[in-house]
Amino acid sequence: MGVTQREDLRRREVLRALLGAVTTSSLVGCVGKDGPSVSVCKYGEAEIRESWILSGGDKDKPEPISLLFHLIEVPGRRILADVGCNRFRIFNKDATHFIRPRELLRENGIVPESITDILISHHHVDHAGAIPDFSNARIVVHEWEAARLDPQLKGRHVVTFDKTITLFDGRISMVRVGGHTPGSSLVVIPRAARTIVIGGDACYVNACLERKVPTGVTGNLEESRAFVETYSDPRFDVRLCHDPGVMPGRNGIECAITH
Repeated sequence: MGVTQREDLRRREVLRALLGAVTTSSLVGCVGKDGPSVSVCKYGEAEIRESWILSGGDKDKPEPISLLFHLIEVPGRRILADVGCNRFRIFNKDATHFIRPRELLRENGIVPESITDILISHHHVDHAGAIPDFSNARIVVHEWEAARLDPQLKGRHVVTFDKTITLFDGRISMVRVGGHTPGSSLVVIPRAARTIVIGGDACYVNACLERKVPTGVTGNLEESRAFVETYSDPRFDVRLCHDPGVMPGRNGIECAITH
């Protein structure tokens, strides 16, 4: 057995031990009755321009946002949809209620080394900056976004895709929607009632979906418009990464499933 094989075997043994020791659903009270458990993880708050949030918005009006990523669990796998970043500063202001993502997980009894997979929506730092903190995880990311993350991905187990990829025996898929960036992708979790969609920055806030107004920060307005037109359908339970209504005034982890 070569060195690389031994290292891979040892990593798998460590992951099995960590996953056996900690159960996400018991920690955050989130059990998926007809699919994976999904929890929202908030690591800070900030303000950005309304014109970034809504196409045609006021460029001088500040609007609050949350800094979020999501924790998903299926049998034998502990997954992060995006990973956040270790510092967030914008318009010369640091984020408030800020905690590094790995420390947020630790405070809730989740060992960073137990994360088996990372699903990256796009390459921006507030979604992918903390990748190095989860050294045991396989990384799944659209090929265009992977090229922009190249320094962080060296030496890692990386899976890329073009249009869509199905994962974890069909329990989860990733779908490219573009718009915000060319490879921006959704995490899609089918459920009997409503399909959970973790949206990355396909849009920032629920008002985009409610009003069918695309995000103001997009590289392809037609793709951003197509996203809000499609996913405003009530069949989809869309979870966004900057929803200001999530745990206002604090950080933490909460169940994201609505039964």
